[in-house]
Amino acid sequence: SAARLFLDLLPIVGFALFAYGALAATGPSATARLVALTVINANVIARVVAALARAVLAPRAPNLRLLPVSDESANYLLIWVRRLTATAVYGYFLTEAALLLGLPAGLHGFVLRAVGLLVAVMLILLILQNRAAVAQWLKGADQSHPLSGLRHWLADVWHILAILYVIGCFAVWALDIAGGFGFLLRATVLTAIVVALAKIITFGLRRGVAKGFALSDEMRARFPGLEARTNRYVPLLQRVLQTLVHLAAGLALLEIWGADSFEWLASELGQRVTGSLATIGFLVIGALLLSELINEFVERYLHRRQSQDSVRGARLRTLLPLFRNAFRIVLLVMVTLIVLSEIGINIAPLIAGAGVVGLAVGFGAQTLVKDIITGIFMLAEDTIAVGDVVDIDSHVGTVESMNLRNV
Repeated sequence: SAARLFLDLLPIVGFALFAYGALAATGPSATARLVALTVINANVIARVVAALARAVLAPRAPNLRLLPVSDESANYLLIWVRRLTATAVYGYFLTEAALLLGLPAGLHGFVLRAVGLLVAVMLILLILQNRAAVAQWLKGADQSHPLSGLRHWLADVWHILAILYVIGCFAVWALDIAGGFGFLLRATVLTAIVVALAKIITFGLRRGVAKGFALSDEMRARFPGLEARTNRYVPLLQRVLQTLVHLAAGLALLEIWGADSFEWLASELGQRVTGSLATIGFLVIGALLLSELINEFVERYLHRRQSQDSVRGARLRTLLPLFRNAFRIVLLVMVTLIVLSEIGINIAPLIAGAGVVGLAVGFGAQTLVKDIITGIFMLAEDTIAVGDVVDIDSHVGTVESMNLRNV
């Protein structure tokens, strides 16, 4: 790619040397010399930009291409680079040459702004032509990502934001707003840096988490199901970390573009919101850990009792999963109520309403509740067990399996 760029630049350098030499040798008047320099500089700059674009896009050499685009896209981008460069560079330099030849200053400013407007219109056309392709790229293939909704929204409005940015740049330049270009340039560069850092950090976190939780080949061979258990929440952890990075990047972008997001975080409302979010996060993580501990305890206890006493183990296989599921339901209800309380919702009416609903369900499902309570007492008191011979009304048989409602 570098060699190709060097070969493309050679004729441009030769042309520049010949043109400057001829200009010095002929010795034209001051005005003619300035006009000639203007035309020469415009030609050199336009051709150098085109050569750099060819080196980056390499439309005829996919192996040398620096951007991951198709052959069609590479040629398409090269065509637009040439169009924009020719319009902007030749338009500017020829307008300056016309000023040297006697064009009035007022008309010169009008023509220069007309050239800028033409470049802005061409950029808007370029944005609209690629609206669908960029939107598809922004949506991505992973529709289960926690920020997929935000990405879909950005895919729907990105062209509007880009057009507003182009219009803003043109307005700042045309109206000659003091410090406007400096702000836009600084904000644009910082935005690119923040987005690049967010990408690098999320990629590093994803690789680091995957590598940190990976098991050796020997461990996987000895315990085939261990990796699935240890890595059960690894995708969730990766998404949480990526979401935190994206939120931090979003706050930084708002601060860069003058939204004072960090000042809002330091305010009383911002501290209350971040404190509530942190509390909710720790609460959810603690609930998941507690649920996993209870699940591990139940599985280990069942395995040990089953190996020691098969009859008692059969009874525990019904009681302990019932206890585990009941504990999870209670934990889920408590976490939900605390989260609602943290976000400012009064949970007292909800608790009262839940009591009324529970009472109504209890009256409406008396038979079901009675069967479940009877099953609990039968299992707890060991009234019957698997293997017993029972005589119920006109039915006699051996108990093969049992749960809370069925024998």
